[in-house]
Amino acid sequence: MGGVDTQELVTYIMYRMLLPLVLVVAACIRVSLLSLLWLLFFMVLPCLPKFSFRNWLVHKSLKVYIIMLLVMSTMAISGHLVFWALQLSNKLDVTISTLCDPTNILLMNIGFQSLHEDVVPDVLDRVRLILPDFVVFLMASVTTILCFRSPHTPPHRSKTGLNVSRVWRTCEPFITVVCLFLAGAVAPSLVNVLYFATFITLSTLWAIGVKCGRIPYIKLLLLVISGLQLLTLYVYQFHGINTRLLPSSLTARLLGLVQYYVQDCEISTTHPPTIISNPLHLQLTEKLVWGDYAFVFALFALYFSLGQSARFLIKISSAPARDSSAEADETRNVSLKVSALRVLLLSYNHLVFNHVC
Repeated sequence: MGGVDTQELVTYIMYRMLLPLVLVVAACIRVSLLSLLWLLFFMVLPCLPKFSFRNWLVHKSLKVYIIMLLVMSTMAISGHLVFWALQLSNKLDVTISTLCDPTNILLMNIGFQSLHEDVVPDVLDRVRLILPDFVVFLMASVTTILCFRSPHTPPHRSKTGLNVSRVWRTCEPFITVVCLFLAGAVAPSLVNVLYFATFITLSTLWAIGVKCGRIPYIKLLLLVISGLQLLTLYVYQFHGINTRLLPSSLTARLLGLVQYYVQDCEISTTHPPTIISNPLHLQLTEKLVWGDYAFVFALFALYFSLGQSARFLIKISSAPARDSSAEADETRNVSLKVSALRVLLLSYNHLVFNHVC
């Protein structure tokens, strides 16, 4: 039993801690469609059931998620191998002079970048561009192996010990309110006004004795809004989008859109050409205040907190239906038993009456 518990703990750490950490880092250190895919997988993870061997056998969503992640990471690795094969066969020309060509820019936005030292002279940039997809593939493979090595029958669990779900449900209202305050105060915008107004409302309700866990629809609405804002903020980092909607424009400032990455591509006209601005080099936007960076962390924390709550909200909302169905089945079974007993009594009385007569 101790071996099973240790295996379950290791698998839980891989599934619920290390895997989301790898996904969010892979999404943030490189702007591409592949990184956007890892961000989507990260956003789905908090809404899944809590991992355990029992839940692994009961909830199919846990299996579908890890299998989909393994398939998509395998396809990403295969895409890199095909891209390198085309480069080695000289069917793709990625040099300094062709770095800013539309085809190469499109491949960069997808996530396939050349690692030639002339194009990417910095070794750290080469590691940053290629390592995320391979690390995601490695983590997905190890996690999948550990999950499918779980026992075929759910292990017995005693009711003693620390209940993590109960501890989270106790601390979650406070954590959510703090994240709402940070998301609404550190970087003011029209969207963030909703977070700050909700923070004021929830704080007032909490002060007068109304628990924050009693308003599930507001939490689900905030979960959707914060998720859409995360996706919008990430998509805005692509060069083709933030050049059409400038960060200094009134619309971008009202919506809270901030450009964190500089991906300008410029080549000199001298011979031989040199790179003036390299989109493959990690360069952050200058003159950003601390609130712009703090807002991203606050928004991630808010979404993760609301995503964890969504699991319990769905579980609580589905519980009455299961209880009502069970109660109806029990009532139906009792009625059938009473009817059968009545028929038996009538038949017995009829037989006794005929015998006496």
